[in-house]
Amino acid sequence: MNVGAGRPLRSPKAILFDLDGTLVDSAPDIAAAVNELLASRGLPPLRLDQVTAMIGGGVRKLIERASRRRERHCSATLSMRPTASWRLSTAGI
Repeated sequence: MNVGAGRPLRSPKAILFDLDGTLVDSAPDIAAAVNELLASRGLPPLRLDQVTAMIGGGVRKLIERASRRRERHCSATLSMRPTASWRLSTAGI
């Protein structure tokens, strides 16, 4: 980074990432986690395109939308525990 002659190079104070699909395609991992949750409740999985359309507004909204899609109420509070898929998808970050 060239900041001008004689000026010292400074490190950034912060680096922020917005993982909404712009830098990382996280939809397949999110869909896998949603389907793991549905399977744990004896519900059939959703397709990737279905889950992708539900993304936005946070995990609680995603769980509400997925459970509504399967016409079964599921408590978002109880379902917030990290699943193996969530841990796997965030381990490499």
